Amino acid sequence: MEQRTREHKLFIVRGRPRKYPMTPQQEKFKRAIEFCGIRKGMTREELLKAMKECLPNYFKEQRGEHEEGG
Repeated sequence: MEQRTREHKLFIVRGRPRKYPMTPQQEKFKRAIEFCGIRKGMTREELLKAMKECLPNYFKEQRGEHEEGG
């Protein structure tokens, strides 16, 4: 019997893509996440609490400051 070997096609990954500039919406949400302490590894309970209690209050405060300043 003749043995056959499988040929595997290889591909080359050159590296990580370069960073792109963040949109204003992404910057605003990033500040909110940092303020509320949302991070990787949080429990579901902690995340839900932050999303229900902290994020809405943060954005209400931001809107109030924007209306007063503008």
